[in-house]
Amino acid sequence: MSTTILRAQSPAAAPHSPVAAGGDTFGDILSEAYRPDAAPPVAVHVRPELWQCLFHQLGATLSAPPLVFIVDDELPTAPGYEIHRAAPEATCSRGVAR
Repeated sequence: MSTTILRAQSPAAAPHSPVAAGGDTFGDILSEAYRPDAAPPVAVHVRPELWQCLFHQLGATLSAPPLVFIVDDELPTAPGYEIHRAAPEATCSRGVAR
């Protein structure tokens, strides 16, 4: 497995985000990653060929934002990416035996 890491900007943090432009792969992935009804994203794993597409689409426009992209050649071809989200916080408490 090969790994490349890139930090990508969240739509809320970027006034000129690709999401605002609409219709692009990077924007579509960010929109899915930052859905309001889902846990916050931790990383996005992408296939190498999708990474190449994203890399050419973005050029050198990324700074050091909060979302990590990881190139993973073991992902299935479709959809070609996988969003890893933060684990839900535990809501139950355990009783202590006395």
